[in-house]
Amino acid sequence: MELHSGGEEEMLRVAHIKRTYLPISETFIYSYLKNMTGVESHVLAEKQENTDLFPFERRHVLMQQNHLTIGHSRLVHKLTRSPKTGFTLLPRSPFAEKTCKILKPDVIHAHGGYDGFNYVSLKRRLGIPFVTTFYGRDIGAGSKHPYWRKAYSILFRIGDLFLVEGPAMKGKLLAIGCSPLKVRIQRIGVDLDRFSRNDYGERPDTDKVLILMCGRMVEKKGLEYGIRAFSKVHSRFPHTEMRIIGDGPRFGELERLVCSLDLNSSVKMLGYTSHEQYAVQSKAAHIFVQPSVTASDGDSEGGAPTTLLEMQAMGVPIVSTYHDDIPQVVVAGKSAFLVEERDVDGLAEKIGFLVENPQIRGEMGREGRRHVEERHDICRLAKQLEAVYVELAGSGSRS
Repeated sequence: MELHSGGEEEMLRVAHIKRTYLPISETFIYSYLKNMTGVESHVLAEKQENTDLFPFERRHVLMQQNHLTIGHSRLVHKLTRSPKTGFTLLPRSPFAEKTCKILKPDVIHAHGGYDGFNYVSLKRRLGIPFVTTFYGRDIGAGSKHPYWRKAYSILFRIGDLFLVEGPAMKGKLLAIGCSPLKVRIQRIGVDLDRFSRNDYGERPDTDKVLILMCGRMVEKKGLEYGIRAFSKVHSRFPHTEMRIIGDGPRFGELERLVCSLDLNSSVKMLGYTSHEQYAVQSKAAHIFVQPSVTASDGDSEGGAPTTLLEMQAMGVPIVSTYHDDIPQVVVAGKSAFLVEERDVDGLAEKIGFLVENPQIRGEMGREGRRHVEERHDICRLAKQLEAVYVELAGSGSRS
């Protein structure tokens, strides 16, 4: 590492590529940015949103173009397309290379496979070590498209390192051609101070047992199976109530399902909520249900929903499915009950068991908190990622 003129060791600099900084569901990326105090992180984004929720000073907006500029960029990409691969050898944004030349990062980190491919040419053009983290859809339905299969083959060849959150996602990356020597597991981290409470595993006595689901309303979240399972539970235990946080293309369909099952008074669809309201609902919940499935188009979680870690950190027992890396982020039989995908009866049985047994809910909640403290503490995992950057910067990958 270089030294300042005063003899101090210079902090390693990392440029984080994220097309949109930052969707409200991607708190796990912000947690890493905020907790990596041993490196100087910069975010390069084409557009930004929710900056009030995710304040970060070193942000650089790459693309604020008018239509003429965008058209010119497309023309340049067309003229520079490789005759061998059919793909352009320029980064997606014409400002990315210029920004990197000014910042002089030691490592470039692309967040998501799509952004990895769109910007991996910076590795060739600037000789900077390049790491990509895959998160979900980019290795699910997206990877099955012929365009992205070909694009990823280029990314895997040029990129230096690929990070995934668990062994299931690692297996998917290897299955589409990534070298096992280039893939590492970097677990999702949780801010244990933010997701904390004083009464782990316990909940205030209320007249109702509150069951929570949370997620974007798309097929892979499996929310319809959670609703159908709750219908069976509610017929046995009328003092139960379900609350669902989230929005998306299936909102209307799920709303009609709730109505058809005559659950309007016992299922509350809350839509998207603020982080503060999410915390309120988490603290009130007695049980969290995450019935993830592989969608009909092949889309899947890829890894596991971050909400499973956050709920365990809050001491909430889990009912979920054997899907992708979900078994890796819970302790099956101790912090969570798992059933097969789309198993409505299995979900209903496990939820009903927890409704009937508050003491076991408490035990499972405490086990979940312990598990997250041991394996998903963002402070420890941030240091681990910093070490990856140092290794890359010193490995001779600048070529």
